[in-house]
Amino acid sequence: MSHTDFVHLLSSIKALSPDQMRQLRHELDQEIADAEASHAAVIPPLLGPAHKPIWEVFQELSASVPDEVWDALPTDLSEQHDHYIYGTLKRPTA
Repeated sequence: MSHTDFVHLLSSIKALSPDQMRQLRHELDQEIADAEASHAAVIPPLLGPAHKPIWEVFQELSASVPDEVWDALPTDLSEQHDHYIYGTLKRPTA
C-alpha cells in the first residue's frame, strides 16, 4: 500500500459514524487475531523464557537479513527516516 493510499484510507475512516467505527474496529480486531494466530507457528516469540536483552534479539534478527538487503537501504536512512517512512521532504543536513 502506498503512502497516498494509506492517507486516503485514514481520511475515509475519519468520515465514518461512531457505529461504523465500532464495527470497523471489531472487524480489524478479528483480522489481527487471525493473522497473529496464523503467524504464531511460523514466527517464534522474540523473548523466550530467558528474556534475552533486546540488543541480542536485534543481533539475531539482523543476522538473518541478507547483505544485499542491507546494501539496498539508503545511506541516509537514519537521518531522513521521516522522508522514507512518511514521504515528508528531506531535512537539510549540515
